Amino acid sequence: MMLKKVPSDATVRAEIEMSRAVLEAALGRRPEHLAFPVGDVTSAGPREFRIAAELGFKTALTTRPGVLFKVHRDYLTALPRISVNGEFQRQRYLKVLMSGAVTAVWNRFRRLSVA
Repeated sequence: MMLKKVPSDATVRAEIEMSRAVLEAALGRRPEHLAFPVGDVTSAGPREFRIAAELGFKTALTTRPGVLFKVHRDYLTALPRISVNGEFQRQRYLKVLMSGAVTAVWNRFRRLSVA
């Protein structure tokens, strides 16, 4: 669900809480970290990041490609991620992806504005 397009804060909160409850029931443990399933700039923003923090999530990942910078410690519910998909399963590709080099080039070496 694209949470940013939901007009009501209460509905966004309920959606995240329901997802957490489903995972908790299945795993027997309350999730402390969130990954926005659709977390690009049009799907998750400051409101969603704030609600995740208010619900007690320690961290939350967006789907925005990027590497971590020191400033991200102030935005723990709006973290970028490195996407690994079926095209990059070879060990040498994973090493390059994990280094952050690909996302740094993709982002033209700019720090992302996440909040």
